[in-house]
Amino acid sequence: LIEYASDNKYWTQLKGMNGKFERANIVQVRCGVCFSLFLDRRGRIWGYGSNEQQQLGIECVDCVPTHPLQCRYFTQRAIRIARIECGAAHSVALDDKGNAY
Repeated sequence: LIEYASDNKYWTQLKGMNGKFERANIVQVRCGVCFSLFLDRRGRIWGYGSNEQQQLGIECVDCVPTHPLQCRYFTQRAIRIARIECGAAHSVALDDKGNAY
């Protein structure tokens, strides 16, 4: 992730809550306009950035997470995601059985 500092722009490592994101073993990254999605090795989706159109898959519509948050919809239903894609303000997930969300 590139962030802007007062003196210059630089790369920085994304940090999650309680170290969960850092231990997630990210295998895929997709970006839209003002948001990013991450897929981890266990088939969980993490989202970061704008959620105006609910493209992160998290419940908080008016918030802009300052760190990656896990999309719990799939994990609560024991659905393992195999692939993610992002458009400008939408996202799509494909599970390990070929179902699209």
